[in-house]
Amino acid sequence: MPDMGIYNINTTRFILGEEPEWVSGQVFSTPGDKRFKEVEETVLFQMGFPSGALANAATSYGVHQSRRYRCLTDKGAWYGMDPSFSYNGLRLELSQAKGAQEYRQQILMPEKAQFALEMDHMATCVMKDLIPYTPGEEGLQDHRIIEAIYRSAAEGHPVSLEKIIKTDAFRGTKPEDK
Repeated sequence: MPDMGIYNINTTRFILGEEPEWVSGQVFSTPGDKRFKEVEETVLFQMGFPSGALANAATSYGVHQSRRYRCLTDKGAWYGMDPSFSYNGLRLELSQAKGAQEYRQQILMPEKAQFALEMDHMATCVMKDLIPYTPGEEGLQDHRIIEAIYRSAAEGHPVSLEKIIKTDAFRGTKPEDK
């Protein structure tokens, strides 16, 4: 979870601008597989949000290079990325049905020097005494949710989280467009 599953959690929180109210999780490792003596093989989890949005996610060390993210909307459309969570080759996919006709689109995302942009943003925040867009509190919230998912898996029932109403509750100053 802390290595790859965190991307599912953070991306969903970012897209919705909301914090989950509850989580439910299950952990699985292939019996006898020595690779998973110290770390779980797969974690399946759900997150429920105040708006009614529901996230279903899976993360696994037992699957090679599966990095898909897909959002299903209440109007029958979907969008997503495959691969997502990579540093290059990102491709946005969109699909929407209008009557019997389906409209699909793929958009290759422009390459950006992500780490350079992050360093520039951090330098701007230091120089202007601003809170970074993704401060430590953002990562801490991700880990609180991970802990609750593990607790849910261990206890066998959903776990309620602290109710946080504010939109983008942990976000700081948005980076300048470059």
